[in-house]
Amino acid sequence: MRPGVLVLLERWVDLPAFVVGPRRDVLAGTALAARVNPAWSPGHNLIEFTFLDPRARVVYPDWDDIALQAVAGLRATAAGHPAELDGFVARMRERSETFRALWDSHDVYDRVAGRKRLAVEDAGVFSLDFETFALAGPEGYVLYVYFPRPGSKDDTALRLLAAEERATEEDEGRP
Repeated sequence: MRPGVLVLLERWVDLPAFVVGPRRDVLAGTALAARVNPAWSPGHNLIEFTFLDPRARVVYPDWDDIALQAVAGLRATAAGHPAELDGFVARMRERSETFRALWDSHDVYDRVAGRKRLAVEDAGVFSLDFETFALAGPEGYVLYVYFPRPGSKDDTALRLLAAEERATEEDEGRP
């Protein structure tokens, strides 16, 4: 991960943002991203979370749509990174019948922007827009940034959540 990207993530305290690799491994992210969705923290894999972790069906009120989009997006990435994805896809096909069925449907599209509803623990359901940014380089890293519509109830709620997260970090002595 380029140091500049890490600095940006560190400074975006009011936005859930994170970077993933081609397999959808979360490589870095903001503290708020991890608070909004446990899968959006480094060391997690978005595909494994969606299909193998029961919390995903709680976090994603629109789980069926999220699952379809996740597999179609992974398929769109697979052509450019077969060495990284072939083994991962084979393991996921073995571990999740739903993943296997969606993979076998051969849907391909890469959503670069959109809107998701997320159930945030102890905070309610948020509707957040997102934009993705391909980071230059051969690694295939993508930056996801989530944000509420200005002036919306989600905007107010996310600001409160961000303030709570900053206070928790300060109490724990984290920068």
